[in-house]
Amino acid sequence: MRKLGYIRSITKDEELENQKIALKDEGCGLIFKDIVSSSKEERPGFNNLLDEIEKEDIVVVESLSKLANSVNQLIDTLNSIHRRGASVVSISEDTSTANQGNFLSSLLISIEKMNKERTKPGRKGAKARGRMGGRPEKLNAEQRLELVSLFKQNISTREICNTFGISRPTFYKYLKDVMGNDYLVV
Repeated sequence: MRKLGYIRSITKDEELENQKIALKDEGCGLIFKDIVSSSKEERPGFNNLLDEIEKEDIVVVESLSKLANSVNQLIDTLNSIHRRGASVVSISEDTSTANQGNFLSSLLISIEKMNKERTKPGRKGAKARGRMGGRPEKLNAEQRLELVSLFKQNISTREICNTFGISRPTFYKYLKDVMGNDYLVV
């Protein structure tokens, strides 16, 4: 019985190194790695791991999410390993079959991790381009100041909303953003 490790990351960074250290601490003699994008199906390191597996070996991963990019791929991957007579151990999740409830919750947690991992590069790229997500603001800073000025001139809320093409809740949101809670004092 041998312990074989598998590490995977999108980029060659400290996450990959941390996984490697954790697997060595678990006693893995051989560690296979892949540096692949979530969208790529080809994983040469994983394929080499499958070729190396012998009956009763243990495949050790930092998290089940490192084995796959989707639920279907995780199921296929686990089946491929089990068909070869090996078992899978995750360092961060309870993968023992003795407690099926814990295994199921671990599986659900790893699915959540997979989803976060798959979206991380997209969020990182959007942030680099100055896009943080969410709905774009209706009014720019200058328009917000004009909105407050009209409010201070006792122009009706309805007229101000019609002028800027915004709803009452949006009006009060911008009013609060600019004035804080001071607009409540009459």
